[in-house]
Amino acid sequence: MGQKDMTAKILEDYNDVFADIVNVLVFRKREIQEDELVNGPTESIYKAAGEKYREQRRDVFKHWKHANLTIASFGLENQSEMDSDMPVRVMGYDYASYRSQIQKQGKSDKELDGIAKSNRIPTVTLVLNLSQKDWDAPKTLYDWLEMPQAIQPFVSDYRCNVIDIHRLEDEVIEKFQSDFKQIAYFFKYGTITTKQGGEKLQHPQEVVDFLGAFSKGDFREAKERINKRLEKGDVVSMCTIVEDLQKKAEEDGRKLGLTEGQRIEIEKMILKLYYKKYALEDIAELVELSAEEVQDIIDREGK
Repeated sequence: MGQKDMTAKILEDYNDVFADIVNVLVFRKREIQEDELVNGPTESIYKAAGEKYREQRRDVFKHWKHANLTIASFGLENQSEMDSDMPVRVMGYDYASYRSQIQKQGKSDKELDGIAKSNRIPTVTLVLNLSQKDWDAPKTLYDWLEMPQAIQPFVSDYRCNVIDIHRLEDEVIEKFQSDFKQIAYFFKYGTITTKQGGEKLQHPQEVVDFLGAFSKGDFREAKERINKRLEKGDVVSMCTIVEDLQKKAEEDGRKLGLTEGQRIEIEKMILKLYYKKYALEDIAELVELSAEEVQDIIDREGK
């Protein structure tokens, strides 16, 4: 799993965030309470024809329980890049969930993971497209396959529920009540937003890690500032994160003896030359900075 998908998984694994995502994207209202979610298995074993046993892993998977009865299971799969095999992958994840229900026959109640032997429950998997590009890979098994038209009626289709987060309307994003609201705004506008800047973040460190993985900003010092705020009992919101990032940028500019505008223009030039494969020493000479200062800017902004 890549760093981007891992940071997304860590944030989404919190019950308040997971419930919020499912409530907004599936129910369009607050249906699941966070204390009704129970972690489900994210690993399963399968064996394809003629192959050895293999392991497959979901990103996040939880059972929805109400009054001691499991109602449904939900899985989240994070994709920062397109995957043309996604319909088959999701089909495998969901099959593993259904297969486990069959295998519960004969097990003790303690081993049933909260699902009654006679209770067959649905599994819903959401594929979250965490990029700013529309999903253009297959979404159904039919899209994935190449087959003669004559046999299509005899081939069962399978659909994966892909959600382009950057395509969500503001009125939908406003329905999120967890920190995922800020994540959704980030993908929609391609930058850190203070649109709901005063709201307290419940998981500020995880949000900063998430933003750091998906953007080009340097969030290391911002995270240190946030930790200090938390130690003092301060409220951390998107406003405080933006404020800390701005302070970092101003400090960098002062170190270089530049105004904010000059710093931004020089950083753009450095990255442009870097992506054109200019040597580090040549870039440093052109912008009149040391090679160490140029390398620091590339490491910070050129992820």
